[in-house]
Amino acid sequence: MSLKLITPPIAKPLHLNTVKQHLRVDLNDDDSLMGIYFDEAIGGAYNMTQRQLVAARWRYDLDSFPCRIDVPLGPLVQVVSINYTDANGVEQTVPATDYETDHSDGSWTHIVHAIDKPWPATKAMKNAVRIVLDAGYVAPLEADSAADTIKLTGWKQLVVNDVLRLTNSGGELPKPLKQATDYYVQTVVTPGVYKLAATAGGAAIDITDNGAGLNFAGQLSLNDGLGEIPGGILSWLLLTVETRYSYRGGLINTPGSIVTKNPFIDCILDPYKVAVV
Repeated sequence: MSLKLITPPIAKPLHLNTVKQHLRVDLNDDDSLMGIYFDEAIGGAYNMTQRQLVAARWRYDLDSFPCRIDVPLGPLVQVVSINYTDANGVEQTVPATDYETDHSDGSWTHIVHAIDKPWPATKAMKNAVRIVLDAGYVAPLEADSAADTIKLTGWKQLVVNDVLRLTNSGGELPKPLKQATDYYVQTVVTPGVYKLAATAGGAAIDITDNGAGLNFAGQLSLNDGLGEIPGGILSWLLLTVETRYSYRGGLINTPGSIVTKNPFIDCILDPYKVAVV
């Protein structure tokens, strides 16, 4: 089995302004260096938790169909497709109606076949089953104040009255949109482009500017019900960048000139680890 990144996220989980604010740095001289440390921190967070922060597309390959497919990545947004090579060596697609996903344990997502729709037989070969999926806590949001629309990248297709929760890093959300507030899809303009309303069935919101910094949207019904990247993960990212930037290495000097690793940072990620079953 193997897990491969197909389409990486188009945005980082925090704006550089937020990182610099945490570091209390006003100058731009070390922006590139901070970016390197931040990229390292993002990779470290994924390796420790197997969680995708900003929406991305992955492919999960298996040699055959198990009874239950445990997706070693979270949080799952959608299964895009399941293809397989049948016993005759012909590529086939499993209809979306023949399987379903289960998030009931809060960490892993399981893909199971529908009742009376067993998994098909596959050719005895490596990577006979190929699953394409989208994962992430949030999707990047781009506003168009002239059209009063928002555009989400890397997220599943939404329908009218789907609920979104918006967040921002390093700036402000498009006015008058606010954080920690539920908004409803009012109109599906085109795939991925929507108008929002403050209430289900309400009037479209007049968006007066495009916002600043990084804007994101998530859904409360997905991703452990958060609709945003957990604060503990964001804190870990900032603390990790701080350690790398402040000490420029993996070790730090503590009182008494003792060289050691910061013993506190990694514990922040413990609640978000996906346990392998």
